[in-house]
Amino acid sequence: MKKMIVSALACAIAWAANASINYNIRGTEYVADTIFHAMVGPSTTCTQLLMRGDAGRQMYVRYSITDLTNPYVTFSAVCDLNADGTVNVGDVTTLINLLLD
Repeated sequence: MKKMIVSALACAIAWAANASINYNIRGTEYVADTIFHAMVGPSTTCTQLLMRGDAGRQMYVRYSITDLTNPYVTFSAVCDLNADGTVNVGDVTTLINLLLD
């Protein structure tokens, strides 16, 4: 009897670990499955989901979450404002050169 209860509990835990969440996006039902989830930096995680919908529709969702209360996490601007208040974003080459300096 004890072995049956432990086996049933193990099956329930395994089933719950593979559970998916359903989302409705613009009228289409999608089932989300986690493909990738890992720590990628200090207090930063990256996650990739595969969303499968009706009629074979699918999309990949990638996002990261950063804990801004961590003292090792800092941000810096990659764009600035011109004198007239418009946003000035340099081309990719200029940005890469700034980051490498």
